[in-house]
Amino acid sequence: MAFTKDWIVVITKKDETSLSAANAWMKMIDLSSSVVSPFIAGYIINSISYRFACMIFVVWNLLSVFMEAYIIIRVHNAVPEFAKRDLSPSPDEQRKTECCKKCPGFIQRTIGKWITLFYIYYQQNVFPAAFGLTLLYMTVLGFDGIAIGYAKSQGLSALWLGILRSIGAAFGIIGAYLYSLIETHSSAMKSGFIGLTAQHLALYLCIVSIWLPGSPFDPITYFREITFAIWWQQLKDSFAFVRDKNENETDPNDIDWSTWTSNGHCIISAFTLLIGIAVARLGLYMADLSISQIMQEKVPERERNTVFGVQDSIAQFFSVLK
Repeated sequence: MAFTKDWIVVITKKDETSLSAANAWMKMIDLSSSVVSPFIAGYIINSISYRFACMIFVVWNLLSVFMEAYIIIRVHNAVPEFAKRDLSPSPDEQRKTECCKKCPGFIQRTIGKWITLFYIYYQQNVFPAAFGLTLLYMTVLGFDGIAIGYAKSQGLSALWLGILRSIGAAFGIIGAYLYSLIETHSSAMKSGFIGLTAQHLALYLCIVSIWLPGSPFDPITYFREITFAIWWQQLKDSFAFVRDKNENETDPNDIDWSTWTSNGHCIISAFTLLIGIAVARLGLYMADLSISQIMQEKVPERERNTVFGVQDSIAQFFSVLK
């Protein structure tokens, strides 16, 4: 977060580089790894056992920590401006940090600091747009545990889930590139509006998937047969841990494309849903880059790290709620 949201502003000022282009390139570099990694992960899981695949991922993550630390240190040392930041509080900042002094003493001692941080975030001119972006984390359709669990239950293998995630990342790269082009000829605000509109249109595919073959959507039958006892039992079963007897086996990958079925189950609905999620990445990342750039330009340098930290915390909170 420090590099992509805060440092990048200083780097672009030094090199006279467009902030929108730099943000877009950073996002494209990040998404490029997201194109390759899901496909590789899906192939590894399909080829070897889950146990050895997990060991490979753990070792890679441990090694990448040292590589990332080395690169960050090199970048920090290459830009002297990072060590010259003025951290003396301004009168406006002092007024903001005194906001919680009116609260009762026990609140000041417990969550007073958090109230101050949120107040700084709330006082920004870009608060409505920033908070709107965090709300997307609670409602956005993505390749998270819910979508992956649903797709697996419908018969899609880990390999195909990896391929679809890679397609989603590829659309994200296209969105980042289009954002840079559109922002150059118009503005970040208009680019964000176009991105949100594109995301909205792509999600109609997900709505259509509800009524396609293979969809388990049947609210009439569900509400006709559901009882409190059944609902309560299903809720308890969802928290139960069941050991997979086939945990050392590879994932099945027997999709019959002539009938669009996997293990006898039609996958048209699930496939359409995931394609809609993937295409929506284009508009989503355009909107994300737009709001992030507006925040980078409007938030004072002294408060930038605080504001983006609160922004990320709220976004993760809404993501957990989802």
